[in-house]
Amino acid sequence: MFENDDIAVLDAGGADVCEHGSLAAYLMHSKANKSGFAIIELANCRYPGLILRSLSMVAQLGVYISAYRKDQVGSHGASFESGATFPPYWRLDNADDRKEISTVTIICTNQPALLADAVTRQVEQPELQRFEISAAQLAANYNQALEQGIEVDPGQWDALNAAAWPILVRSDTQSRSGAGPM
Repeated sequence: MFENDDIAVLDAGGADVCEHGSLAAYLMHSKANKSGFAIIELANCRYPGLILRSLSMVAQLGVYISAYRKDQVGSHGASFESGATFPPYWRLDNADDRKEISTVTIICTNQPALLADAVTRQVEQPELQRFEISAAQLAANYNQALEQGIEVDPGQWDALNAAAWPILVRSDTQSRSGAGPM
């Protein structure tokens, strides 16, 4: 929808973030590598919280990232340290009754002071209840889910299947050789 050297706005057109999250994350990384700072907005996307995986992959490339969005529950945010796999996560309970389509704003920089200033301005609302999960707790939750599994609501499972179906490839030796992180 819009792009210059440091900013881009992508319209997901109501699609799941799984379809456009990686594109947004790597575009942001490319822009931040050129100028030291970038902002990407991924507008009109479903399940915006799922972008954290793509952001984790980019943060592990050595940049600082912060992402935030607003939905029916409240304002959500996460900030990755350079090289981090898991971010601290926060939520402010200030519900927005709009539909479940959301805009995710992502800030990326190689200068942590720039990111800290941008994040501070987003969360300065002391009158609202704040909920936080540390990066260590997210890592523990992840490991527990790997060991014990997770329960997914049937409606959400159907939505995840529908989103994944167009991007699945045949499981053969050639496709498995290029799958997953190195």
